[in-house]
Amino acid sequence: MRVEKIIFIVSTVGPVEMRLLSCSYLSMQFSEIYDFICDHYIEIGAGVAALLGISWAVGRGTAMPPDRHNPDSFTIVYSTVPSMEVGKEIARALLSRKDAACINLIPNVVSMFNWGGGIDESEEVVLIIKSTKKQFPKINATILEKHPYSFPAILEIPTGIRNFYLGFTAQFTPMLLIEAGVFGFRVMNKENKEAEYTKAAEYWKKVTADLDGMLGGLGYLHEADVEHSKSFLNDLCTEYHFPTKIALDCGCGVGRVTKSVLAEKFDKIDLVDVTERFLITAPSYLGPELSSKIGIKYCCALQNFHPLFGMYNIIWMQWVSGQLHDDDLKEFLIRCKQALLPRQGFIVLKDNISPNDSYYDQVDHSWTRGRDALLEIFKEADLSIVAESKLTSFPKNICEVRRIVARWMGSRDYVVEFELDYVLNYDGSAVESNAIVVCDRQWFVVCHPVVGLSDCCQLAVQTRLVSVHTALDVLADYELTIISERYPNDNYRLVAEYELMNDQYTPEKSSCRKLVISGHGQPPVRFHGTVQFRLRELLRVFRPDLTVETETHNFAFTNGSEQVYANIFFLNTLDSVYFSELFERYKRGVRRDVLLNINYDHLLIFMTALCRYGKPVLDSYNFDLLLQLASELKVNKMIQLAEMYLMKSKTVPLVRKIEFALQYNLMELLKRLHHQLSLQPPMTALNALHTYLHDSGESLDHMHPTVLSLLGVEEDYIVY
Repeated sequence: MRVEKIIFIVSTVGPVEMRLLSCSYLSMQFSEIYDFICDHYIEIGAGVAALLGISWAVGRGTAMPPDRHNPDSFTIVYSTVPSMEVGKEIARALLSRKDAACINLIPNVVSMFNWGGGIDESEEVVLIIKSTKKQFPKINATILEKHPYSFPAILEIPTGIRNFYLGFTAQFTPMLLIEAGVFGFRVMNKENKEAEYTKAAEYWKKVTADLDGMLGGLGYLHEADVEHSKSFLNDLCTEYHFPTKIALDCGCGVGRVTKSVLAEKFDKIDLVDVTERFLITAPSYLGPELSSKIGIKYCCALQNFHPLFGMYNIIWMQWVSGQLHDDDLKEFLIRCKQALLPRQGFIVLKDNISPNDSYYDQVDHSWTRGRDALLEIFKEADLSIVAESKLTSFPKNICEVRRIVARWMGSRDYVVEFELDYVLNYDGSAVESNAIVVCDRQWFVVCHPVVGLSDCCQLAVQTRLVSVHTALDVLADYELTIISERYPNDNYRLVAEYELMNDQYTPEKSSCRKLVISGHGQPPVRFHGTVQFRLRELLRVFRPDLTVETETHNFAFTNGSEQVYANIFFLNTLDSVYFSELFERYKRGVRRDVLLNINYDHLLIFMTALCRYGKPVLDSYNFDLLLQLASELKVNKMIQLAEMYLMKSKTVPLVRKIEFALQYNLMELLKRLHHQLSLQPPMTALNALHTYLHDSGESLDHMHPTVLSLLGVEEDYIVY
């Protein structure tokens, strides 16, 4: 936990006009405070003595402090905000509620503060709020609500009649004395990361879009760096035999690493960089042939970038991790691991390493971390280091450069064996298997008889996998196989992808997939079953501000329903009864109804929020509904996610995939399916069509001609 406070040192030239002289910042941990006091007791003592002297002088002076007990006395409230936009938002809120008579916004105020071992500065906006003392609690609450900092600077100055400055000093001497006694005139404020990120972005806007610009004027290092990277990448591919379909180049610049390293191995490379000019220059730098390998270009800072889920074979971060603060780097690595293909993807980080502690570069506003600090961030992101090496071919006067290769193993598979005795009595009662505890969670199979059969000897049982845990969702892939001892040759198998389970909120039997077992025989019948399933995450939401904690007992998790939970919490903050209801209904697991019965505007906000804050849970139950809504609302990212789901899904029939591709103009999916069919014998597609028609009950005359053509059915054989 951080302690964050701020002290303003002000001077006055009159009872109304005041001038801000300085504002210094410092942030330290609780554990550092004691050491700081021990090391600076002389400075602290001097500060205490000075303030006692000021207090004594004020007491002897002719100052007349304002009446602190009169609620109608006038007061001036000072505060600083990082931008004019935030200042105007606070001002409008105060004026609309009649909590202030007038508010002055003073832009371009320079604040200087200690940062990274040196003195830094940033521009802020000062708010001068004129009101009465009784309104101050409301003003204070509004600023705390609207301000982006956790502990903003808020200074109330009651106005006096005579010597305004001495009156102000007299009132605030006790507060200053306490601060000085603890911190010795050192003041503390929340780290203004956004200001640093803005400065870094401005720095890169001024850098030339060429090799020297990308390497900070050290273009002669390019060849040695490329040789090292290519050698490593070849070794990595040889050792792990992972696919080389698509890569992500983070902080790509004009595409230096893409051109010289990644393009030789990967079919597609997505680019992301904070500077739009670099991305525009990239095609000309890469040339026509390599430019054809470029996929999506994202102009975005990495702290705000959310790569697509389960997309990449490799994510390359070179000389860019230092642009992120520690917590933002950890969060970005977490998002990156979820963007990797499970067990088939790697994160490569190549950056400068500090020989001692981390230090901050005032020029490009980046951090150079020590090796231990960097490895600790990887550990916190739950990534396994599979390789690490030091680049030795650089000149000795160059900062040490290390390459770290991390991998996320993804979810582990668990095979659960269970047995159950089931007596078929046709009364609708359910029989459960023995419970298996996996990852602090109970799993079992429940069987329900199918009633109303005409043949009393017909055995029909609905079987489903159940997970019970209070208020938790789990996203699982599972394969359920049931074998009857009486009919050992009859295997019944159910495959489920991305099944969202939470039986506490899904009491209805109809809401889960079922495996129907049928056969002739007399009860009782003994079943033996196996379940092989992969848990994708088990989550505990502990704050309603899009932050979640992932339980990591015995296995790793992805980020599926975590992101959906975050989306719903985000919607719940929009002060709409629709979203409060939406959140409660979603918790209860009424998944298809989540998007129903709300108006168009609210629906659009919902879809946009889902896309912005993560990947919605898509499965064979809801993806067509989401795809339909996304198409109507033109939410392109949602359409892409649904298309990706269809590409990977094993439960959606081939024929339905083709129909969806044609209906919603999913050209990438259509190309993929056409390519797959071209590699298969002609009868494969016809057999798939025959199976689909048999299972769905449809007929050829209801099929789209283009679908039939892709499947190899000639028009002459189609009866309309």
